[in-house]
Amino acid sequence: DIIVAGANINNCYNSNDGGITWSKQTLSSTFGVWGDPVIVSDKNGDFYFFHLSNPTEGSWLDRIVCQKSTDNGVTWDNGTFMGVPGLKDHDKQWASVDFKNNIIYLTWTVFDYYGSSNPDDKSNILFSKSEDNGATWSVPKQINKLSGDCIDEDLTTEGAVPAVGPNGEVYVAWAYNNKLYFDKSLDAG
Repeated sequence: DIIVAGANINNCYNSNDGGITWSKQTLSSTFGVWGDPVIVSDKNGDFYFFHLSNPTEGSWLDRIVCQKSTDNGVTWDNGTFMGVPGLKDHDKQWASVDFKNNIIYLTWTVFDYYGSSNPDDKSNILFSKSEDNGATWSVPKQINKLSGDCIDEDLTTEGAVPAVGPNGEVYVAWAYNNKLYFDKSLDAG
């Protein structure tokens, strides 16, 4: 009966009665909360709220933030993050959890410079994982072979969504140039 949901830009809702009644809160973090909420839960019943950043120190979209709740979405920690703050623009994250080993997988788009029409600026799909319940994240790695532009349209690599197969396979699909691309890992990324 526990439901946790997010809405732009920094809204979080939780229900402990199957959605009959709801509580609303505004998420905050020193890393900033700037929309595109994605929420997953792990095998322990903890919730993870992934979002974009807008820190007071740093720059807009300079990382992907993960805030964790161990009390059904009532309270949230300050968060951890992936990406290299201040160097590129990170956007459109999505997450999945392997319930056998509790590894959290995250994929997203990194832009050299969001919205740029400069042909030298590229977009790519990044992958990271946490093996310690969101406390730390692996160094992000690029998983696409064809880079896109940064305009945030059909020639941009984006929309990466990870999924976990029955034997721990990690599958990721994303869009680029009016096609869908697919990759997989058989060794937890």
